[in-house]
Amino acid sequence: VKPDDPLTRAQFCKVVVEAFGNGSTAEGLMGLEPTFTDEVPTWAWGYVNTAVFMGVINGYPDGTFGANNPVTYAEAATMLVRAAGHEKLVPEGVWPYNFVFYAVDNLFTGSVDLGFVNLPCIRGDMARLLVATMQVDQKRVAGDTVTDLDPVLTEGTNAFTGILTGYSVTASGATVDITTSAGPKTGLSLADPVYLVGGSDYDDFVGNKVWAVANADDDIVFIQRVTGDVVTGVFKDLKTDDDDYTYIKLADGTKVYYDASEDDIPVVLNNVSGSVQTDLLAGDELTINVDKNGLAVRIYALRWNFIHADNTGTKHGYWDYVADVDESYVDESEVEHDTVVTFVDPSSLYYESSLGGYSLLSDHSIDIPKTAKVTINGALADRDDLEAGDVIKVATSGAAWDGAVIAVSATREVVEGAVTATRSVTTPSGTVDYATVKVDDESTEYRLNGIYVSSVTIGSLYRFALDEEGDLFFDVDFGSANPIVLVTAKSVQEYSGSTPTDYFITVDEEGVEKTYEVVDQATWNLASTGTFHVLVINQGTGLVDDVLTLTQTDAASLVLATGSGTCTLEASDTTTLFLESPIAVYSETDDGYVYIGLEGLKAGSTTGDTVELLQATDDTTVFSLLIRDDTTPE
Repeated sequence: VKPDDPLTRAQFCKVVVEAFGNGSTAEGLMGLEPTFTDEVPTWAWGYVNTAVFMGVINGYPDGTFGANNPVTYAEAATMLVRAAGHEKLVPEGVWPYNFVFYAVDNLFTGSVDLGFVNLPCIRGDMARLLVATMQVDQKRVAGDTVTDLDPVLTEGTNAFTGILTGYSVTASGATVDITTSAGPKTGLSLADPVYLVGGSDYDDFVGNKVWAVANADDDIVFIQRVTGDVVTGVFKDLKTDDDDYTYIKLADGTKVYYDASEDDIPVVLNNVSGSVQTDLLAGDELTINVDKNGLAVRIYALRWNFIHADNTGTKHGYWDYVADVDESYVDESEVEHDTVVTFVDPSSLYYESSLGGYSLLSDHSIDIPKTAKVTINGALADRDDLEAGDVIKVATSGAAWDGAVIAVSATREVVEGAVTATRSVTTPSGTVDYATVKVDDESTEYRLNGIYVSSVTIGSLYRFALDEEGDLFFDVDFGSANPIVLVTAKSVQEYSGSTPTDYFITVDEEGVEKTYEVVDQATWNLASTGTFHVLVINQGTGLVDDVLTLTQTDAASLVLATGSGTCTLEASDTTTLFLESPIAVYSETDDGYVYIGLEGLKAGSTTGDTVELLQATDDTTVFSLLIRDDTTPE
């Protein structure tokens, strides 16, 4: 225990914070570095922050904190008086004597002698001071100020309790509304970040009693739920039990009661207020704030938008998949542009408009603002993390498609294998088709979503993207790998008789020897031994589907600069050429071609290497081959 050892100021902060039940607050503030000019030990950040926000300790006038300085008896007494909420009851006078005399007179010190107020406080006396302080009536409960004092945020008053009634988050900032015993405080600015205890986001706190902590700028930095709880789930129905009590029934069977004799429960539907519990629809995702008695007091509902294959209301589902993503950017005028996601469906895609009926989604795209909540496979993500091929569903403000996007949920999961069996099941709502997909040695049966995958062929190899429910949503193109290679050998595998059945080419691919099977003889014939080609390799089958020939573009180009996957050349006619990956670089020597890569080139306007440029192209990509002549001159 070492009762005769002194404590530092940082250590005493921890003692006071824990003693007054604010340890969880300190845990939440561990990642926030205290704003003093000198260093505070990392382990103490949360405790020093909490002690400062509680108003029990300040730094020195020069802006330092002195975390490792011994805490004096005067400082210890002052901190305990402040922590118990007695600071504004201390008579005016010269510090520290006004605080010391008050502490002695009001039994904060017990049997500890404070005759030498500037000596370091030892650990044994610290324990006695705490025991004495525990017997003193606190004038502050859960951080609130003395009841006869103005609880509005002012200097020296940075913690208070109340009911969190609402919040607002915009691109320019965020605010929260809290009603205290002295009345509502609206539009309180929130710091960045805000540490939350008792919930994961602001929705979890609305309607509940909270303890809020503000910094010196009056920005809320910490919110802890004091009473109440949060229930989450998918809405199923409103029910009444045998005793005539009303409740909300969730899909998992959970019952959340509410008092139907009182006012309707306010519902915020897709960030828009004005709805009540009777406006909820089956499938809405709910966050229900309950009070200390377990009764629902406020509901946040998230409703995903239905989209339709036609304008008769035939359900297309919640989902579609992404064709393209244009990432957000800031233009020259410092205007931030939203992420734009384009849907795949090229023909007709309708949505339910806020005016009723169905409207054509003409441009097949949505703008995702910075404020939208984006998840990928259930994990929070940035809007620019979305990718082509993601299966997504969208929620918009007020649950109307022409409202701003507030949430996007993406599923990114692919299953690749051969279809080994199919079956159909007749249900009251129609026929449901299933397919068994074998991956390696494991077979799994999946339901066909029926939107983009309505039938499959047994024995065929597929790559399917799954939707959120794990159904086969669409057939993903396998795509291809397109390496630039030097063909070094060709071979044929013969089986019974003299008819060749399999065709192979052996290549040098970036200095590595590889052998590929070619899909057929005609394609195999395109490859010439000792020449460079681009192979189009099907990633699903592993076969070479096509062979592209590289042709000479410039026989004497000067290497001006190289980068990561880029190369700048000066052609023989002094035209500047900028090449982007894929780029292969070989050296031609007396013993043949040797792969050297971009890193093997020397660049410079007068001293750079001279290379031969050959190129090939498919529909979208230009492939570049550079050959440096390192043969011995004849």
